[in-house]
Amino acid sequence: MVGEVCGHFFDKNGKECETEFKDQVISIELDCLRKISKFFVAICNGDRNEAILGALKGKLINALLIDEISAENLSNLTGEN
Repeated sequence: MVGEVCGHFFDKNGKECETEFKDQVISIELDCLRKISKFFVAICNGDRNEAILGALKGKLINALLIDEISAENLSNLTGEN
């Protein structure tokens, strides 16, 4: 488990994790979230890069605003400098 979006926890590939809360969340389902044309996320401080990468891999977000530190950390994590 690397992150959470709309109450749903996901792994490094963006796949929803089996948690005790999974069936108790009152929120948009991740499959529905993937169909939204623009789902915007803003991140700063560089400490959520595994979550960002997992969300991108799982197509849970499609618009991202991050600060320079986060961009550098994410670039280092993916090996794309």
